[in-house]
Amino acid sequence: MRTGGGAGAAINRAAGQQLLGALFDIPEVKPGIPCPTGEARITPGFKLPASCVIHTVGPIHFIDKNPAASLRNAYRNSLMVAKANKIEYIAFPAICCGAYGQVAKWNHLGQGLFCWLLDICWPLDELSHFITLI
Repeated sequence: MRTGGGAGAAINRAAGQQLLGALFDIPEVKPGIPCPTGEARITPGFKLPASCVIHTVGPIHFIDKNPAASLRNAYRNSLMVAKANKIEYIAFPAICCGAYGQVAKWNHLGQGLFCWLLDICWPLDELSHFITLI
């Protein structure tokens, strides 16, 4: 969450150094781990046009014992953080789809799981303007 590549690194660069500082202010649940795989945390957006950023950690497919469940939890917990913070709009980059050599199927699996979660977790009238996939 604090370091990395892909979309996360691009978001961190665009938001500026304040975001990195905010990430280091998030309490660690274990040494060096402020956000375990599948969980989500929120920070201000700083220099981004968004008021906040919800951070999540997707699975590393060759390490995680149940990567599909961890990916599902990353989406679900991000949405739960959004709802708890009364966020009206959210955009998701594809979670766990390439920066660390993840298998391409994760993109399709992640998007399918994401759609399934939306059907389960929220009524469609509440989502009419809530979700944008990027």
